Parts: sequence; structure tokens; C-alpha cells
Amino acid sequence: MPNQILRTYKLTKKINDCTILDNLSIDLFENEILSLIAPYHSGEEILPMIFSGLTRADSGKIFFYEKEIKITSRKSAQENKIFTIEKHPCLITGLSAAENICIASNLTKGLFYKKEQAVSFVCDLFTEFEITIDPFDFVKNLSLFEKHIIGFLSAYVHGAKVILADHVFSFYENEECGLLFSLFYKLKKKGISMILIDSYHPMLIHKSDRIMIMKNGKNMGSFYREEISEKLMQGLAGKEDSVPDNFSLKHQNTEPIFQADQITSAVLKTPVSFCARKGEIIGFSGAKYHELSGLMSTLTGQTRLLTGKILLHQKTLRLKSMHHALKEGIWMLPHNWESTALFPDMTIKDNICMMYLNRISTLNFINERLRNYSARQVLHCAGISEKYLNMKMRELSPEHQQKLLITKLLHNRLKVLLLDEPFLYHDAVKKRELGLFLSKLSGQGVIVLIFTSNAQRLADFCDHIYLIDS
Repeated sequence: MPNQILRTYKLTKKINDCTILDNLSIDLFENEILSLIAPYHSGEEILPMIFSGLTRADSGKIFFYEKEIKITSRKSAQENKIFTIEKHPCLITGLSAAENICIASNLTKGLFYKKEQAVSFVCDLFTEFEITIDPFDFVKNLSLFEKHIIGFLSAYVHGAKVILADHVFSFYENEECGLLFSLFYKLKKKGISMILIDSYHPMLIHKSDRIMIMKNGKNMGSFYREEISEKLMQGLAGKEDSVPDNFSLKHQNTEPIFQADQITSAVLKTPVSFCARKGEIIGFSGAKYHELSGLMSTLTGQTRLLTGKILLHQKTLRLKSMHHALKEGIWMLPHNWESTALFPDMTIKDNICMMYLNRISTLNFINERLRNYSARQVLHCAGISEKYLNMKMRELSPEHQQKLLITKLLHNRLKVLLLDEPFLYHDAVKKRELGLFLSKLSGQGVIVLIFTSNAQRLADFCDHIYLIDS
């Protein structure tokens, strides 16, 4: 029997008195591909964060080759040869594929980069793994699938023994999933074990060595590939989501407020048209995430329009930047909102007031009374206690951070809100709260556009759903 390479013992994690992980124990063996299958929001989202040091379990232990390890940061995880590949790989977009793979490896020395050796090494690596990506291509020009390939190869080059793949299959069709598994098998032969965290996908059953079922933060059991049928797996990992009883999506038949008419851009090749009325919640989904990303980028001014037009209150918008879009009342909440839209080391009060300093200042001096009043008003609307006012933002739960940010935007005269994968940060117990919060936004007349690869979840919340397909 192969040696056990990674083991967790009774990991427990609570957020706001809600149990996310409940005495979760996992074991992973050498040269094994383990699929951890869970319905959305069953606590599986927190595991990659624990294994990459972004958060810590309240109790429990992690063992690597039966030696207890402490993971306090991404660096310490990688020092223990544990690498995490997220849904959106953590790469440097301004560098080439070869540079991303070789950075911080033995092909770099301090600030110096052995370019010829690195390119030669990466070309040999691509040949060995049958990869067709141009090593000189900048990462920002690569597709999401190619970025994932670069992420896995980078982990291999940096000496990974365990790789966690966080929901990477949800973006791809069977052909691309098959190519990923071909890469995984080659990595397996190189001595790498893998944990594939995802919702139900038939290929995970047919291709993995072992399948573990997780529900509500608990290990429901593991099975070898030969021991379990697809039908049984669907039953074990079936979804149990429900729409909130008082979640209302009825809107009057009013004139469209926000419209797109046959818009295309450099990153949006397929012409897209839609219209949204006051208070409507509209979902966008598709098999290829880069199409959704391109639409978001175009609607928020990050990419200039090539054809078509965007209208808000029948006024044609010529958006030149995200700042310009924000001035028009259009804001996007990205998937990595916690690092791009909030300041974790500043207090909650400072985070709230940062966006509208001009409204609480007189002659460039901040009016402290107005500052406190504005901050308390936003906290009240977000349903968060005032006792957190002077707390550091990083100490607030991700769910409350998201609610606080949306409420802050609402006070900044928000008209259209774009949400990128909003279901990612919600735990199993409080999954209904997003629906209630969206209903509140809708009731205040805000148009909400939700972009996610999980079309099944959109059906619970949206008035209309658009499927983007190239």
C-alpha cells in the first residue's frame, strides 16, 4: 500500500458561530488523484484557503508524511511542498509563460533571470508534457485554460508534492477536462499527488483514483473508482439548495434602464445584447469563463467598445475606465474583491469613508462627526453591529466584508452592480442570505448583473438568465 503523504485530523472552522468545517479528516496517498466532491457551499471553499495559509482552522491538525505542519502563509505551504491552484490562477500577467514558470526557481538568482536557460528549459518541459503554449506569450494574452496549465507546471517546477485544484473543472467542457486529466496523469508519474476540489462532474468519477464526498463540512465517506456508480455519486453529492421563502423577483413592466446593443470589444468577440429594468437581477453564464470576463471588462470600461453601444437611462455611455464607469454608477465586484476593493489593514470606518471623502470634508479637512455618522449609517444598512466600527477589515468575515462593500457602493449612488462569482464566499449554513441581500438591493432599484459559471445557482436568484456561447 502506498505511503500516506498528507493527512488532516479533525479540522474545524467556524465563521460567525456557523460551523463551516466539522471535524473534517482527509487522507491522501502518494501518487494519488483524490477528487473531493461537494455540493456548492458545503464548506469546501475554505479548504484551499487553509492549505494556502489565507486562513487557519480553529482546531485540528495537518500532517505531511506523518509530521505535523503549520501553514501560516502561501510561502509556508509551498515550503512544505503544498501548492494550491485557484479558479483564477495566481500568475503575473505582465510576464511571459516561461517567466511565470521559472520565477523564484533555480533558474533565477535574486533579480537576475537566466533567460536562455529558462526558455530552453520551458520548451523542453512543454515538449515533455505535450503543451502547445508559446513560452514567449504574455500571461495576460492566454486563455483561462492555458493559465491553469501554466499554474500546474509552475507548481511542478517548484517541487510540489501535493497540488490542490480548486473548482477548476467548472469552467470547462469534457474535451478540456480530458486534457487536464492527461496532464494530471503525467504529474502523477512524476510523484505528485493531487486533490481536486469541485462540485459534481462525471469525469471526476471516471478519472480519479479515489472519490471523497463532503457535505456541510463533514467527510461523508470515500470510495475507490471501481466501488461507486455515477448514479450513486449524484445522490450522495446532490444539491440541497433552496430559494428563500420571501425572495421576490417581481418587477413592474417599466422601461429598460441599462442596455447593451450588439457590443463587442477586443476581449468580447461574440456580439452581446441585453436590457435590464429597475431592480432586476440578471444572470450571465457560459461554458467558457473568458467570454463572461470579457463582457464584464467591456461593461465596466476596462476594455473599449469596438462596435455597438451601452445605454444608461437612454444616454449612450462611452466608458474609458473603471473610474469613469463608477462615476456613472456602474461598479464591478470582482472575484478577488477582498484584495482589490478593500483595505484589510485599515479600520472598517476608514474603508467605508474612503470612497466619498469629498462628501465628508470641508476645505480639505475631514468632518469627524460626518465621518462617524456616514460609517454608522452604512453599517446599519449592511446589518452589521456598530461595535465593529474600529475593527480592522481583515478581522471581519468574508461574507460580511462583501455585504459591507456592496452597501458602501449603494451609498455612493450605485445604479448597476456587476457581481463576479458571488457564490464563492458563502458557507453552507448562510447560503440563503445572499438571496435575501440581493432582494434588498433589488427593492432599492439597483440593477444587479451576476456572472458565474454555475448556471444552476442563477436559476434561484435571477429574473432573466443569458447564456453566453461563442
